[in-house]
Amino acid sequence: MPLSPHDHSLPNRLKTKVSTWFWSLTPTCKEVARLTSEGRDHSLPFGVRFRLGLHRSFCQWCARYAKQLDLIHEASHVLPEHIDQMTGANLGRDAKARMKRALRKEAGGESSKAAY
Repeated sequence: MPLSPHDHSLPNRLKTKVSTWFWSLTPTCKEVARLTSEGRDHSLPFGVRFRLGLHRSFCQWCARYAKQLDLIHEASHVLPEHIDQMTGANLGRDAKARMKRALRKEAGGESSKAAY
């Protein structure tokens, strides 16, 4: 028996209810960002870690944020070992001028009125 045009809304309503139920189980993206950062300082309870993982498994932006924090964390541990290899090189006058021109152009000339 073919579906009538009115029956087509039933799967959409079910999908909406399931989606709403799922997202009610997980924290908001803002809370995920805060808790992910907080989790770097101390261990979070299992339930919170589970909900964070569940959220990140469906939210690419929060998953990306967690990976970025991991990268920063790893880099900060490697940096002190190589601090003596870093130089205090500064940008030359020409490089600074090119950057300023590019920023002015990107901003639509608005920043060209400001004195640099």
